[in-house]
Amino acid sequence: MGRVTSPVRFALAIPTTADWRPERASSLERLREELGHRPQWYKEFRDRAPNWVWSRDLWRWADEKASEGATHLVQLQDDIRPMPQFWSVLRAMVEANPEQVIGLHANHPIARSLAHNGRRWFGTRAWLVGPQYVFPLAGPNAIGMFLAWLAENESKLEPRWTEHEDSLISYWLASTGRVAWHPIPAIADVDLSIGSTYAGTDGHVDDHRRPCVTWHGYRTDQLITREYWQVPDAIEVYPGAGFGPCSVCGTEPGWVPFGKFVTIGRLCWTKAHGKLAGFDLMIGADK
Repeated sequence: MGRVTSPVRFALAIPTTADWRPERASSLERLREELGHRPQWYKEFRDRAPNWVWSRDLWRWADEKASEGATHLVQLQDDIRPMPQFWSVLRAMVEANPEQVIGLHANHPIARSLAHNGRRWFGTRAWLVGPQYVFPLAGPNAIGMFLAWLAENESKLEPRWTEHEDSLISYWLASTGRVAWHPIPAIADVDLSIGSTYAGTDGHVDDHRRPCVTWHGYRTDQLITREYWQVPDAIEVYPGAGFGPCSVCGTEPGWVPFGKFVTIGRLCWTKAHGKLAGFDLMIGADK
C-alpha cells in the first residue's frame, strides 16, 4: 500500500434503510441538505441486507475508489446530523491525521474528562462505533489491508465479531495492534428522535448512541484549521467496550456489573467479600 498524500479526496458512503422506513427517508434527505455538496465518489447503500452483506459491499466499493484517486472513505449513517462547515472541518482533521482510522462517533465516556483537559484526540483499542467513521484508502491502516485480513481470518472468527460491521473493524484494530483515533469534539451528532434499526436498542434513552462531546461551544474558525487537529507526540488510549474500569479502584478491569454504570473488579470484589467475612485481605500494592 502507498502512503496517504495530499490532497485529501473523500469517497462518501451512506448506508440507509430509507426504502422501507419512512422516518429514515426523511432523515436521509435532511442529511443530504445539511452536508451540502457531496464528493465526486458518492454512493448510498440501500439494499435490504444484513450488516455483514452491505458492509462488505461498502468496503469493497471504497477500496475500488482508491484506484480512481480517492484517499479516504467517509461513512455516515442516515441519522447523522453534521455540524455547519462539516466538510471544511473534516478536511482539516484528516489532513492533520491522514493515515489513521478515525472513529468520528466519539461516544467513549472518557471524552468528557479529556475535553476538560484540552485534549483534541484520544485512542481506543476496540471502540469504533458504526454511525460515522473515516477509513484511509492507502497507508499502514488502509481499508485494503483490512479486507485482506478479513479474507484470511473471517472464517475463524466468532459470530459476535463478524455480525456487526463496527465490531469487526474494532476487532481488526485491536487484534493487529492498531488504534482507532477519536476527535474532540465530535463534528457530527445523531438524531435520537429516530429509533434505532437494531432490535432491543432503547432509542433515545440509550446513552451510547450519541457522541459525548460535540462541537457546540467550540469555535468553528479554530476547528477548520489543520493546527487545531495537529497530532500530538502521544495520546491516551483506552480499552474497548465492556464493563470498563472498576468503579472502586478505577484501575483494574470491571468484572461484576451493578446497573448501567457501576462495576467492581476481581480484586476489589475479593477484598469486599473478605471484609464481609471479617478478614482484612492484603491483596496487591494497595494494602
